[in-house]
Amino acid sequence: MDLTLLGPVWEPTGYAELNRALIRALAKQGVRLSVKPFSWPFPRPELDPETRTLLEEAQKTELQSGPVLYSFLPETFAKWPGRFCIGLTMFEADRIPPLWVEACNRMDEIWVPTAFNMETFAASGVRPEKLRLMPLGVDTDRFRPSLPPLFLARRRGFTFLTNFQWGPRKGQEVLLRAYVEEFSPREEVTLLIKTFQSFPGYDPRAPFLRQEVRTILASSGKKDLPNIVFIAEILPAYMMPRLYASADCYINTAYGEGWDMPALEAMASGLPVIATAWGAHLDYIDAGNGYLLAIDGLVPSDHPHPFYHEARWARPSLKEARRLMRHVFLHREEAKTKGRRARETVLNRYSWEIAARRMLEALERVSA
Repeated sequence: MDLTLLGPVWEPTGYAELNRALIRALAKQGVRLSVKPFSWPFPRPELDPETRTLLEEAQKTELQSGPVLYSFLPETFAKWPGRFCIGLTMFEADRIPPLWVEACNRMDEIWVPTAFNMETFAASGVRPEKLRLMPLGVDTDRFRPSLPPLFLARRRGFTFLTNFQWGPRKGQEVLLRAYVEEFSPREEVTLLIKTFQSFPGYDPRAPFLRQEVRTILASSGKKDLPNIVFIAEILPAYMMPRLYASADCYINTAYGEGWDMPALEAMASGLPVIATAWGAHLDYIDAGNGYLLAIDGLVPSDHPHPFYHEARWARPSLKEARRLMRHVFLHREEAKTKGRRARETVLNRYSWEIAARRMLEALERVSA
């Protein structure tokens, strides 16, 4: 099976991380790959030699047949004459931009990872017969329980972890306010925030980010704050599994997610997950394997990018975020049980081996 894949692969962004994992998984299934990277002006993360070699070799390979898979934003999609063209993409709000609809309808198929996007893409005007539900995967060998944690000098006690690109969609003000309003500095608890630049040139350590954090914390009205640890840098890939091993619970208070790979990596690592009860999370988190954070309804997106014009997303409940964080903090054995079930969910449904086999079956079907 030959496949030409187009999309970012060298950057520290979510799509690039997805594409690297997808390329590794399909290569293990025997797919011959030609990779045509889209470059963004981000610094390159430190990759393991095997992945770097695989990407470099695939980048040199030219294929004249087989499907073409775009794995990125739909404005990059283009139809190749004589080739079956697929777009793999996702979105975090209740509708997609009109230009995306046009781009998706030019392709032969559109793969989306969740039922949430099956609904939102169709409701926005993408032709339903083009849509295919194609869940993604997690490397369950890399992300697993019982790894040694990262050494973090200021971390202490029960640790809540979050991992996201700082930006308007991620609901960091809900998370920070919930944490500082619920816990006191006398309690043995830490909020560990792993974040990094949201766009080229944005430095999370810059003064305007620190000022944004101070503004959020000041809105709580508290002067004495519980322990908060920031990791505001791009960690090498080999360190990421140990980041999850440094936590007792993962939390995401984002307004919307199209997939949320960090939440699934946390689940694969055996962590209980608190996540907004809307969007992608409803596909793989339930009361048995995690904690769904109730919402206060849908609200218009205030994201400045035109993609989100007239779109809506969820507003996670501050009150419920406080309650769930306290509940997990107090009911640790229950949380550990949900973490074990979360890993079982990933092993049974969302490993990259399962995802790659599913994709290979779809590719073979369109190549027949």
